[in-house]
Amino acid sequence: MDTPQLASTILSATHGRQRRSERDIDKVDLKMAKKYGMKQQARHGRVKYTFRGVVFIYDPKTNKEVLPLSHPLDIAKKVVRM
Repeated sequence: MDTPQLASTILSATHGRQRRSERDIDKVDLKMAKKYGMKQQARHGRVKYTFRGVVFIYDPKTNKEVLPLSHPLDIAKKVVRM
């Protein structure tokens, strides 16, 4: 299935790319969160976006992702133990 191209451009710093890689988050997930997700004010003039399990901090002044905080849930792989 093809993912439609999102027109929004989000620049990535080395730190953000490294964290996304560690958390298995694609850049398109950030774009979708920015376009469709819940927007909240964060510290230092930054914005927090949340969408489908992806949470990330964005700096509108520099147009850069600051930090992806979580990753999409893969329900098929998640094991719940009680």
